[in-house]
Amino acid sequence: MKPRLPAAIYAIGATRLLNDASSEIIFPLLAVFLSSVLGAGAATLGVIRGKSRRFCARDCSYLDVA
Repeated sequence: MKPRLPAAIYAIGATRLLNDASSEIIFPLLAVFLSSVLGAGAATLGVIRGKSRRFCARDCSYLDVA
């Protein structure tokens, strides 16, 4: 019989899953919020996107949203 993993391991896995999902969801919504509510133009969004890609420490494929 295989030993069971501690509950803390499952909690860490669930936390990581939710954190990654929230990162995937918030980035497109941020662009919508900035342009519709705050009235930011395309140039401003481009600067923000460029800065976020520059300082991204891991795979930035989630930033390639249309």
